[in-house]
Amino acid sequence: MAHHRSLCSALLFSSALLACGIESPLFVTDTWATDTDTSTTTAGTTSEEPTTGPTTGEPGPSACGDGVLEWHQDGPLGTRALGVAVDGAGRIVVLADVDDQPTVIVTDPEGTEVWRTALSGELVTPADLVVDETGRIFIGGRETPGGAMVRALSPDGEELWSFSEEGMAPTYAASIGGLGLGKGSLFSAGVAGVDTLVVRRHDLATGEAVWKTEHVGTITQIDSPEVAVAGDKVLAVGRAALGPEATARPFVLQLDGDGAVESFTVEDAIAGFWLDVEPIGAAGEWILAGEHLTEGEGAEAAALRRNGIDGAEAWSTLFADSSRIEAVYDVKVDAAERILLVGTTSTDYLDKTIPSVRCMAGDGSGLLQVPFEFSDEEYQNESANGGAFGPGFMVVVGDTQVDGYYEMWLRKYSLE
Repeated sequence: MAHHRSLCSALLFSSALLACGIESPLFVTDTWATDTDTSTTTAGTTSEEPTTGPTTGEPGPSACGDGVLEWHQDGPLGTRALGVAVDGAGRIVVLADVDDQPTVIVTDPEGTEVWRTALSGELVTPADLVVDETGRIFIGGRETPGGAMVRALSPDGEELWSFSEEGMAPTYAASIGGLGLGKGSLFSAGVAGVDTLVVRRHDLATGEAVWKTEHVGTITQIDSPEVAVAGDKVLAVGRAALGPEATARPFVLQLDGDGAVESFTVEDAIAGFWLDVEPIGAAGEWILAGEHLTEGEGAEAAALRRNGIDGAEAWSTLFADSSRIEAVYDVKVDAAERILLVGTTSTDYLDKTIPSVRCMAGDGSGLLQVPFEFSDEEYQNESANGGAFGPGFMVVVGDTQVDGYYEMWLRKYSLE
């Protein structure tokens, strides 16, 4: 479930929190070039083993190999990374904004471009993509006019169907923030207006909404929801303000397979959000990822938790540093129960951020934290916006912002 959450929306909610060099043929075109500049300095981040649960003691060997970078490719200026997935053949599927045109780019495992296509429609803003076991590609987001939208593409890039639904009066605003697969269906999580969380189950063949559940409850504002299917449960999370005081609290909305609300669980003891959710294992457990406010200095930490089939916490951990602010953009889980967590972290330089990429075992042990570097010659922000696992590798997509211009990059790491 990969999508790039705007840093603007993250900053919007910060006040609420405080109140409570390897060459590759990737994208082989004349406009892409390999970055071989080595005049960089490294900014580190803080990592921890799980703070609760069965994993204790000294950190063990990495569960994700040595973090060997197989290749790294930079895109042209004006290209933003939005998300990434890997299909059953190991092809890498990238969702990008290319000169303000939402575009899907597919490469082979070595990074050579196979095809690309721009999404149809006017003023389409994509937010997430998933790929099913047959190679079909699904993109969710919003469009104007029309509101919430989903597009389906064949493995060859042909548009199969399009779903669109406007929101409620008086604004008719609507969007889809996250997609998930399970139960032989596509699921979407979106927003109608500013305070209504909308979860839909879509027919994979037509995109038609089999059912739609709208939930407000104590939500006063919500943005960028995500959805996942874990066992017989449909789970939704998001960046939300709750209650009459618009307090930032993590929540999980749980539905059954027919869309009936089973629970809406709010963690009143924590200031922050759950921003992504992924199933893990075959028994119906799930991983939650988000941003929580830490005690003391009040820094925003990256939070990760594994819940059992009964919803009880199996383990959790915070990646925190009192001098850093962590942002979480994506979490992925593979069949071996490895967990990939990506986002950004601040640095000692107020005008610079660097990507944050962490990979670990399903019990939270064996942490691999990928180092990133930035040039100290100019204003620069860099973020990792999405990640995915493939056979024997993981890929991370992100972008660098320099003087207001975006440049996309894609990196492939060996899991050996």
